Amino acid sequence: MIAHLRIRNYALIRELEIDLFNNLSTITGETGAGKSILMGALGLILGERADSNVLWNKKEKCIVEGTFHIGSYKLKSFFKQHDLDYDDETIIRREISEAGKSRAFINDTPVTLSLVKELGEKLVDIHSQHETLELNNREFQLEMVDIFSKAANEVETYRAAYFAYLETQKKLLDLTAKEDAAKRDQDYKQFLLNELTEANLQSGEQETVEQELNTLNNAEDIQAALHGCGQLLLEQEGAVTALLQEARTQLQRVAKFNSRIEELYKRTDSALIEVKDIAQEAGDIAQEINADKQRQEYLTTRLDLIYSLQKKHRCNSIDELLAIEQQLQTDIGAIDSLQEQIVLLHNEISAQQKELIQTAKSISAKRKKHIPDLEKSINQLLKQVGMPNAAIQMQQQVYADEQFGPNGLDQVALLFASNKGASYQPLNKIASGGELSRLMLCIKTVIADLVALPTLIFDEIDTGISGETARQVGDVMKQLAQRHQVISITHLPQIAAKAHHHFFVYKESDSKSTSSNIRLLKEDERIEEIAKMLSGAKPTDSARANAKELVGL
Repeated sequence: MIAHLRIRNYALIRELEIDLFNNLSTITGETGAGKSILMGALGLILGERADSNVLWNKKEKCIVEGTFHIGSYKLKSFFKQHDLDYDDETIIRREISEAGKSRAFINDTPVTLSLVKELGEKLVDIHSQHETLELNNREFQLEMVDIFSKAANEVETYRAAYFAYLETQKKLLDLTAKEDAAKRDQDYKQFLLNELTEANLQSGEQETVEQELNTLNNAEDIQAALHGCGQLLLEQEGAVTALLQEARTQLQRVAKFNSRIEELYKRTDSALIEVKDIAQEAGDIAQEINADKQRQEYLTTRLDLIYSLQKKHRCNSIDELLAIEQQLQTDIGAIDSLQEQIVLLHNEISAQQKELIQTAKSISAKRKKHIPDLEKSINQLLKQVGMPNAAIQMQQQVYADEQFGPNGLDQVALLFASNKGASYQPLNKIASGGELSRLMLCIKTVIADLVALPTLIFDEIDTGISGETARQVGDVMKQLAQRHQVISITHLPQIAAKAHHHFFVYKESDSKSTSSNIRLLKEDERIEEIAKMLSGAKPTDSARANAKELVGL
């Protein structure tokens, strides 16, 4: 409930503070005194937008602050979700700067306007004649049935499951699209994989092939060089080995006389052995190298294949080609995995559908069972608010199983007949604004005991009624206020007289300006105000007596 309201520098309000109470409070005052201004200020802390035009003094900022008792609303999870400090006594504050910049706070934590609006909707329900358009909303009509039939929690669970089902369907569509794309590429990828597999590439193969082919391509030059080397080292007259042999003999003859000469002898002996070995190996290599045209053609073809594959796949080594081959195998294998996932999702969707339809049928049965009692309860209240011949009818349409949606298998239409024997028609085609206002009051009274309603504010919904009808409307409001905080802004004495607390909005003027204010009336002041509402600015004694009678004194 709203416990306290503070307004500073808003429209015609300089500074205003009021304590508000449980049960039924009425707000009255002359036309233009500021009742609508009060509602506008309240709208700021409920998330409505504003600009600098609302400032009473353009040089100061506007502040609107509301203190709410929220212990019974079960909002701790909301505060935790949005990282807000929770307190059973929560304060919402709006500040509008001179430049029109707006700031919002919940328990002194800066928040977005959308978050204030979200919390405000849970705390205050402002109802005025133009908001009776909500009655024409099919979602509202169905929600009303669900609250009355005590199916709201089941519907909430159903909707969560339904949106999970839609998410599963989306996953299936995404996977199917992915599979289709993969299948379109599958043949080409399979061709590329087969090509690489048939190539049977080996890591390091390219370097080996290039080296061997380079040797075969230059076999004649290599053989000639090797034979020439052998002749120079070993075979021809004056060969290196013969000269080393002679040098070795000379050193051997005198090696015993000097240790250094002996070392030279040993080195020359080793060099002779090494040269002979070089000549031998050169000859062996020359014999091994053979200008094998068939082998040369094979290696050329092999290297051309390697180069061709590298060009096709835009890489520079066999190791990169092998990595591409592995990736192709993975991609092609993934198609089988996608197909398995798609089968699993089909099974999951089928199970979800079955469960949703079963739950939807259960909800539908509850709605059908309780609609007659809901119609009866509202129709009885319509009589109490001065509409004895009016009645509503809830028309339930049940769809086929496969047509289940976010609301289950049902659609509900609220139909209205204003007179006996009249046909039931949609509200927007037959009901007047006053009838819609009283109908909404009846609906909220019926569901008040079934849901934690926020503070209910009725903003001049009594337009177009008077006399006994107004008294009955007041009775219904008072009945509703037994369990909820109800605030009614009214022009009717019959409704004002039903209040537990009566506030009066008035204007104050000085030589420079006019401002609006509000105060709680004492008992005698209340009688006087109601008497004025009955007979004018100068009430008669009979009007005062009538006012006392209305109040019950």
